[in-house]
Amino acid sequence: MSDSKEANQPTGINWQRYARWIALLIVLLASVFFLIEVWRNLDELRAIRWDRNTAAALVLSLLGMLVVAVLGGVMWGILLHDQGAHLPMLQAIQVTTISQIAKYLPGNVGHFVGVATLTTAAGVPMGMVINSLLISTLWLLSLGMGMGAVALMYFVDLPGLNEKIIINLPFLLALGFFLASLPWIFIPLINRALPGLANKISRGGLINVPRFRTGLALGMGFLLCFFIFGLLLKMQAQLLFGIEDGDVISLTFLFTAAWVAGYVMPGAPGGLGVREAMMVILLSPIVGPAAAAGLGIFMRIASIGGDGLAFLFGWGLKKIA
Repeated sequence: MSDSKEANQPTGINWQRYARWIALLIVLLASVFFLIEVWRNLDELRAIRWDRNTAAALVLSLLGMLVVAVLGGVMWGILLHDQGAHLPMLQAIQVTTISQIAKYLPGNVGHFVGVATLTTAAGVPMGMVINSLLISTLWLLSLGMGMGAVALMYFVDLPGLNEKIIINLPFLLALGFFLASLPWIFIPLINRALPGLANKISRGGLINVPRFRTGLALGMGFLLCFFIFGLLLKMQAQLLFGIEDGDVISLTFLFTAAWVAGYVMPGAPGGLGVREAMMVILLSPIVGPAAAAGLGIFMRIASIGGDGLAFLFGWGLKKIA
C-alpha cells in the first residue's frame, strides 16, 4: 500500500513553480528599482506645476488611451471576421473595451478571460476565440519585439555592441519587419510539426493563418497604437517637464521595448513595475532620470484611467446598441 502511494507521488523539479517565483522576484526588483528612482528624484517631481498644461496632458493622454482601446476592438473584429465568425464590429469593440480593465487582475491574463467569456456569450465558438487570441497576441508581440530590438540596438548605447553588429538602419528595420512577420512563419510550423497542440488550441482543428490583408491590417493597427504611445510621451515630456529632447520615433521605439518587457512578464498585472523600471533605464539618457520616472508614473496613471474610460465607453455602447 505504501509502495503504491510513493509511486504516485510526483518526482523531479517543478520548473513551472520555480519560473513563477523567479518572475515574481523580477517584478519585485523592478518595482523597487523604480521606487528608488522616484525617491531620488522626488524634489524635481514635486516641482511639477499642476496647471492647465498638466490638465491638458492628462485629458489628452486619457483620450489617447481610449483611442488605442477602440483600435484594439477594430482589429479584434477584423481578425474574428477573417476566422469566419459573425460578430458585429461594434460588439467586438464592446468586448475589448470592457475587458481591458481586467488586465490588472493577478496573473496578467484577466483581459483574455474577459474577451473569451464575452465573445462566446455572443455565440462565437470557443475555438475561433482562442485562435483569434493566439494570433493577435503573436502579432502584437512579434511587432513589439521587432520594434524593441531596433530600439535596443539603434537608440541605446549598449556595451559590447559595435559597428560589426549594428550594421545600419536598413538592416535593423529589416530585422524588425522579420520579427513582425513571425506569426506567418510559426503558425504553419505549429500546424505541421505539432498538430496535436494545434488541435488542442483551436478546439478541434488547425490554427487558421490570417489572410495577407488581415495580417497587414493587424500590423498597421498595432504599429499605429505604438506610435500613439510615442506621441503621448512626447506631449507629456513637453507639457509636464518642458523637455524638447527626443523625437516621436525614438520615444515610440523605446517605449515599445519597455511595454513588451512588462507585457511578457508573468505576475505583473498590466506590466506594473516592470514597464516603469524599463522606462527609467531607456528614457533617462534622453529626458533625464527625473523626467523618465515622472513619465513612468504619468503613463501608468493614463493607462489605468484610460482603461477605466474604455470600460465606461464599452458599457455605454452595450446599453445603446
